[in-house]
Amino acid sequence: MLTRTTITKCSLNLMIASFVTCASSSAFANWTLNIGYQNPIVSTWGLNFLYLGSQWGVELGVGWIDANARIEDDDDDKNSEGSTSGESGEGASLQIAGDIDVKYFFASGTARPFLQGGFGLGFDAESGEGIGAGTGGGFFGVGILLGSPALHGYGAFNVNGSDDSFFQAGLGVDI
Repeated sequence: MLTRTTITKCSLNLMIASFVTCASSSAFANWTLNIGYQNPIVSTWGLNFLYLGSQWGVELGVGWIDANARIEDDDDDKNSEGSTSGESGEGASLQIAGDIDVKYFFASGTARPFLQGGFGLGFDAESGEGIGAGTGGGFFGVGILLGSPALHGYGAFNVNGSDDSFFQAGLGVDI
């Protein structure tokens, strides 16, 4: 007789087997790592993963990470009894901002012009407060990628939803 525990264990085993099968070396092919200027759009400098396997590319970037921890000790309590700093107690917070975009490459080879569109992403978690995530900052642009996945550079001119324009550039390597 199948019980809920047996079904859960079978489902977990199936998920693990699926991940191991999909995570073979071929699943990681054609991914690059690049350092970008205004890429992601939420930062001056960012770190991006770009898939370059076909005419379509997908890029996921992290522009900044802010992590904080508050630890209260006895000395701080005595010195700040009249304080109105607003932060009391122990806790931690984490904020991450980046973006995701899709690129369409018009050609293959060492010069690949592309169209791209994407949006900003944000994640926020604070102990005792909860977790939040959001999107925003949509953009659209044209650019060119020069080189091969092993070593490449790129530049793009973009406009965002508020009709502001910005330039992105970067250097990347195959991972």
